[in-house]
Order: sequence, then C-alpha cells, then structure tokens
Amino acid sequence: MKEKLKICHITTAHTRYDSRIFLKECTTLAANKRYDVNLICLDDFGIENKNNVCIIGIDIGKKSKLKRILLGSYYIKKFLKNHSYDVYHFHDLELLNLAYKLSKSGKCVIFDSHEDYFALVEDKKRIPKVFKKFFSNILMYFQKRTFKKCNAVITVTPHIKDKIVKYNSNTHIVENFPIVEKFTKRYKHKKNINLCFAGGISKQWMHHSIINALANLKNIKYDVAGISFNSKYFEELKKNDINKNMKFLGRLSHKDVKKLYGVSDVGMALNDYSFNVDYHNGSIGNTKIFEYMEAGLPLIATDFKLWKEIIEENNCGICINPNNVEDIKNAITFFIKNPEKIKEYGINGRRMIEKFYNWDESAKKLLDIYKELEIDEKKGYICFDCLISFKFFPCF
Repeated sequence: MKEKLKICHITTAHTRYDSRIFLKECTTLAANKRYDVNLICLDDFGIENKNNVCIIGIDIGKKSKLKRILLGSYYIKKFLKNHSYDVYHFHDLELLNLAYKLSKSGKCVIFDSHEDYFALVEDKKRIPKVFKKFFSNILMYFQKRTFKKCNAVITVTPHIKDKIVKYNSNTHIVENFPIVEKFTKRYKHKKNINLCFAGGISKQWMHHSIINALANLKNIKYDVAGISFNSKYFEELKKNDINKNMKFLGRLSHKDVKKLYGVSDVGMALNDYSFNVDYHNGSIGNTKIFEYMEAGLPLIATDFKLWKEIIEENNCGICINPNNVEDIKNAITFFIKNPEKIKEYGINGRRMIEKFYNWDESAKKLLDIYKELEIDEKKGYICFDCLISFKFFPCF
C-alpha cells in the first residue's frame, strides 16, 4: 500500500476556518484516503485536528496587517525548514516568492489565486496614481515568475484565468460555490419586505445608493450584517438614513447569518463596477449571489454580464445598474407589488444551486487537479518511487 500524499495548504491572510481554504478545499481533500492534509495559518491557537485536517497555527505575536505582509512569509519559511510535504498549496499574494523558491527547488507547488491581484492595486484609492504603475510592475514580475514555475494554478473566475494561463497552461477554475445546507426557508405574503446584506460595509457594495432609494419608500427594512473599516463612510450612511430603514447588526456568525436570511425577503448584491470584477463583465469569484440563492432568497444584483446569465436567465432575481438610484427603487417596488415573485424567484435560485452552482461540482475539479499531479510523472510533478524511498528529498 502506497503512503499517503502529504499535502500542505498555506495561508497568511485567512483564518484557520476560512470557508474556501479549510471548509471546502482542505476538507474535500482530507475525505480522500490518499491524502494527509495539513493547513498552516498565522494564529496563536496551536495545533488542532478538525475534519481530518491537521491545522497548525504559527504564533507571530501581536498580528497587524503590515506585520503579516512583511513577516508572514518569513515565519512560514522558518517552519517549513523542519517539515516536509509532497504538495504545497499557497493562497496569498505575500507568499508568491516562497512559492517560487519551493518550485525552483523541485517541490510540487499549487498557487490558488483567489483574486485579481493587479486589480486590487488599481482599485486601492489610498495608493497615489504615480505609484500604482510601479507597484503593478513589481507585482507583474513576481506573479509571472512564480506562476511559470508552479505545477498548477487555481483561480475562481474566467477573467483571472485568461490572464494567468498566459504564464501557465495548467491553470484551472475551481469556483467558490456554496456548500448546500438544509433548506428551511418559509415564505409569507406581507405588505412590507425585509432586505438583507451580509458582508463588508463599504462603498463597493453601494449601501449609500440603497439608502437613497429607500428614502421615499415606507415599511422597508434593510438589515446589514458585517463591519466597516471606514468610519467616515459608516457615519455618512447613518446620517443619510432619513427613515431609519437601515439596521446594523454587526459581525454575525455563520449560523446567525443563516437565521438572518431565513427571516429576510430579498438579498441585496449591488457590487460596483471596478477593475477587480472586470468592470461590466463581473466575477463569479464573489460568492454573495450564490449565498442568497442557496438560502432561497431572490436577488437585486448588479447587471454584470456573468451575473445576468445566472440570475435573469434562471429567473432568480433582478439585475440593475448599481449606481442608478431609480433602478434600485423600482426593483424593490417590484417585489412589494409582486410578493408571489419572492417565493418563485427564491425557489428558482435554490434549484439552480442544487443542480449546478454548488461545492460538490467544484470539488470534483479540485480532485481532478490533484489526480493529474499524481499521475503526470512525465512532467516531473511527483515521482512515487521518490515519495516511498526518499521521503525528504525533492523530486525532479
């Protein structure tokens, strides 16, 4: 019987229970008897075994974003000097150089590009324009150099894959679709409707436009779960909420978010056009619409090309321009005047999640990528003779 393949997922920016990394990818791989799965993260919670995954927290003391970016990779590298794995699966931008060095030494490396890194730089308003090109060029260098060396690259949406595949032909999309949970949604016809949102309280999600649209509407509640990292924007929202329609619930647990969805009527997913979502094309890397559909909620969402193909073609909700206050008002009014559509669109969305847009479908793609790495010995990815006889030496 062959030894299990030792897999190590590595993150410096995400928590140990991150939905995509731990709950979906690591747990999926750990369910396969061929894999021994480990997850390294930065925290002070020590070692824990959960879902057959060995989670290893590396304590770096008081953690700040700057410390994580500058020193996170160093602490991970220090740990890896005394630990050997067969596959290294990286998840964060600041780990590009470490991924490159391991690839260059002959290790099997997968890089999971969750976002469009160039777009993140471009969309950062705090970075002066004169420096954006400089940072973009540096990022381009490290990303191109690393992805060329990686055995495989994973991403979440087509427009990011189109960029990365130029450097590495073995680039795959593993969509961040939801894990389907038990459906308990109850629909009630009522005069007023409850809108909901769970996520970041930022301009990106157009809360200000929603507040303006609600100014002339009565008996509407807009429940917002999440936190704001921009106190000025947060105060502006509260100031402009004339009818006190908006209720801030703070950060909620996964369980409490599900409860919120259960008592809500319509999910708001108005994401602004930006470089990060390929402007009007949109991205399926953002999970907001799928969360609502999984919960049986109809949507009022941005008219991204990719989102319209999912939402409007399957009658799950309404897609509009997120900057047009009148369009937002009309979409909300539509559900007020047509309460039967809340149930119809919600059930349609749930049906699409169960059939197509669920993690089970994405899990198959992830497992296929790992299987390809195992059997493609001609490309030198993994030599099983080396794994068995020389466990701690890199394969070439």
